[in-house]
Amino acid sequence: MSFSPRLRRLQPVIVLLVANVASGVLGCGNDKPVVPEGAAGGRAGDGGSPGFGGQGGTRSPGAKTATGGQIWETPSQVGAHARIAGPDDFQVETKAVGSSLDLIGGAENRVFVCGCSGGQMASGCGIWDISDTNPRLSDGALRCHGTSAWGSSDSDVYFPRSRHFDGQKWSTLQVLGDGGYSLEITGTSATNFWMRDMENIFHMKEGVGAQLPQPLPLGDVMGIQAAGDDELWAIQGDSRSTDIKGTLVRFAGDHWESTGLTEALGVSASSSSNVWAVDTTFIYRFDGAHWTQTPDPLVATGASAVPLRAIWTSGPSDTWVTGDDNLLRHWDGEQWLLLYLGDEKGVFLGKLWGTPSGLWVLRRVIPGYQTLASAGVAFKVSLPH
Repeated sequence: MSFSPRLRRLQPVIVLLVANVASGVLGCGNDKPVVPEGAAGGRAGDGGSPGFGGQGGTRSPGAKTATGGQIWETPSQVGAHARIAGPDDFQVETKAVGSSLDLIGGAENRVFVCGCSGGQMASGCGIWDISDTNPRLSDGALRCHGTSAWGSSDSDVYFPRSRHFDGQKWSTLQVLGDGGYSLEITGTSATNFWMRDMENIFHMKEGVGAQLPQPLPLGDVMGIQAAGDDELWAIQGDSRSTDIKGTLVRFAGDHWESTGLTEALGVSASSSSNVWAVDTTFIYRFDGAHWTQTPDPLVATGASAVPLRAIWTSGPSDTWVTGDDNLLRHWDGEQWLLLYLGDEKGVFLGKLWGTPSGLWVLRRVIPGYQTLASAGVAFKVSLPH
């Protein structure tokens, strides 16, 4: 696995960072991180009422649900110490893919996209495994927006429309009843997973399926994320929107609870004590008891924050975030590393998916830019061996 030449082309970011280091803005090593002060609060993270970028204060607590459940508290703001990653921090592989693709999930060593492909992959529409040299899994284009695939292993994978792949052949699950088909799947093991259709969520546990009670009356449920045997997180909003965005909610075994985060774009969890969420401004972490929030780590370099977009975590010391730029933000348990993935104009990094061998992200084109309208790039990022 060779180092990507993109890691050696950091000129636009390095120019900014060099200036910041010279002026003392960017912390290095064990230096105390410098975090911008908010307009209406104290310096973020020093015990004052947090403020950020002219928008003082934190998110307010959420109202109690009908069952009395409440997991939202005013989160403390954590300073985002960050540094630019160099070629010794990560290895990056790139793979040219076609346009109109969405990264929809993965299983063990597999990473799946849905749509119409090309580039290094044979042309056609359907589900593709971009981690495989022979990637096509099925023919027939699917509606990819708001859908997900998940599996407990490479030979136990669930796809939209209630399809199951055992590594060799396909079958259709009947969990959702006649005429029902899944849009999203998430789970923690082969015997514990959830499936969502247009109206309901079903929990499959030890081979027995049970329909969850209707969520809170806040809108459609999207972006479901398993966090434990009986714990599920989701975003409630308008499923007709082009983006998953809404109120972060949790199913806690027998009832739904609402949080005060009403503009969530994504949620990811590795356990009930390691839940991360993101909106356009903040990164949130729930440790099972308390919430913290962090502004875009880019602000720790003295640069302006950009809208954040997606998040993925495998554990407390491995969390990845994308924004509307060409930077990957990685939390290693102690600091944020900013990984620069090129300076192509008019692109952003979309949904993330991690495997034991590395993180995958698909760079997509923002509508309106024509220079890369027929091209896309998948990146695999891993720690050097």
